[in-house]
Amino acid sequence: MKILCTSIVCLLFNTMVFGQHLPKAPIQGGLKSHDHGMMYEIEALHHQEQHDPSYRPIPKCTVKRTSEQSLQAMDMPDTSCRNTIPVVFHVFHPKGAEGVPLSQLEFAIDDLNRTFAGTDADFGTVNPLFANAKSYSTIRFALAKLDPFGRSTNGVVYYTDRQGGFGNIGPQWENQIRTYAWDNYKYLNVYVQLDLYANNTFNNSGVCWYPSTFMSDNGIARMVYNYVYLGKGGSSYNYLEFNQTFTHEAGHYLDLRHTFDGNSCTGQGDLCDDTPPTDVAAGGCEGNRCNGIINGENYMDYNTTCYKNFTIDQVARMDAAMKHPARSTLWTPYNLVATGLLSPTSTDTCYKSPYVSYTTEHVQESLLNDGSLANGTIIIHACNGARFAMQGKTLVAGEHYSPIELPEGLKEQISVNEDGTIISKIFWNVEEWRCICN
Repeated sequence: MKILCTSIVCLLFNTMVFGQHLPKAPIQGGLKSHDHGMMYEIEALHHQEQHDPSYRPIPKCTVKRTSEQSLQAMDMPDTSCRNTIPVVFHVFHPKGAEGVPLSQLEFAIDDLNRTFAGTDADFGTVNPLFANAKSYSTIRFALAKLDPFGRSTNGVVYYTDRQGGFGNIGPQWENQIRTYAWDNYKYLNVYVQLDLYANNTFNNSGVCWYPSTFMSDNGIARMVYNYVYLGKGGSSYNYLEFNQTFTHEAGHYLDLRHTFDGNSCTGQGDLCDDTPPTDVAAGGCEGNRCNGIINGENYMDYNTTCYKNFTIDQVARMDAAMKHPARSTLWTPYNLVATGLLSPTSTDTCYKSPYVSYTTEHVQESLLNDGSLANGTIIIHACNGARFAMQGKTLVAGEHYSPIELPEGLKEQISVNEDGTIISKIFWNVEEWRCICN
């Protein structure tokens, strides 16, 4: 099968756990990681900092409080408008949807959103010492409803042909990962596996990398997460507090560092002033380190029995990460239309400017291998007050648009419907084409 591109211009959380009991019996066989992959994740992030040619940490974010004594309403984000990131789960399980059902993944997304929204029950029980620091975010996550070819999806793809290893770094693994990846600039790709590092160890929790255009350009930006620590039901152990390691990983995706980053009382730490320094991972839910009580209940530590909060500075850092080139396209209205999360006719007042969105930027040859295209129609929407100059007409090549690099023997037809949408149809095989609208 050929996949053709078009463009139109007009640890798992590796966490330390002490004496916890999982509701389900762990999967038999395999080795056991003493720290659930914590060191693997730390090494992966350190490797990115040292070797990723595009990675630059977002500078320290410090938000001025209205009061040092109490948290005021004006310190908290306005969530009337939310920024949504489309998600696709690539699930690797020998039993497919039977092993990791959609309901398990939906619970994981819902719980992730509760932790980002501050509506998780634990948010109200944060240590009072940090009442003036805890915060919530406008960022949300949703399963995609359209795939990269504009086809309907539930945001989950199941595979039974490969069962692990996508937490590894290097060409051997990354060449495989990119063959499964959906456009990294349109979707958060989460690879759900059991053996994250293909080392016969089944209790590593997850790993995720900071924003990187190098990774996104190469189709290897990702989170890799163990399905036994994900969501509820299915193959999950249903240890819901530990499973919020999923939130920890999403924090890395948005450039949050560990609260113990650098393991120093005097270093730059996590680049957030409102998380007290700590020189050790998992120093306790109310541990005393560096001559003070640490925010051990923070999602970016490794105290997996008491995950409860982000802080104001961490939220500001994630907001800044949403503007990073590797993340800024994800939550735009035109991408939400393209991934099926926003109606092209939406009148949502959160979106102020007119914009154009198209259903796909890829054309795919049919599996029949008869020269036909599986998705030869691209729909371009003029949204939020945008209008195409011509309506109810078929455009003429050379007059209204100019095809570029259109292979010989290929025919295109572009028309504008009365409702203001452009329909672009492509006939026969295509390798790459671009259309410039006049």
